[in-house]
Amino acid sequence: MTTMIRMPCTPFDSLARDPFFRGLFERTDDAVPQARTWYPAMDIVDEDDKLVVHVEIPGMDVKDVHVTLQDDVLTVRGERKLEEPAKAKVLKREQVYGAWTRTVELPYRVQGERVKASYKNGVMTIVLPKAEEHVGRSIPVEIES
Repeated sequence: MTTMIRMPCTPFDSLARDPFFRGLFERTDDAVPQARTWYPAMDIVDEDDKLVVHVEIPGMDVKDVHVTLQDDVLTVRGERKLEEPAKAKVLKREQVYGAWTRTVELPYRVQGERVKASYKNGVMTIVLPKAEEHVGRSIPVEIES
């Protein structure tokens, strides 16, 4: 007769075997930047006569960010560069570095020649005036007596 030795199982054991949660239990070196893709958060707001896009890019130099508009597709791309300290030892690194691209198909045609981009407090704001056919116009209604 064969004797089996059974180790007690904890709830965490099943999580550690699940591929979805496996990364939580693996030990990593926090000083080494992880190879992962990233992109900044983006909000698109539909106002009456324009679309306003806000892109969070704190700590980035605005010269490293490029905005292009082709037809109804807005592309914002940039790169957050890693500046290594000369003689310092990095103990923990959580910020993500590298190139990123955000491409969005706009819901309306816009006036490309009037698009403006500005940068303040870590947020790039892109204002895209809607084309005339999407703005609409107000038509006064006369009341007959």
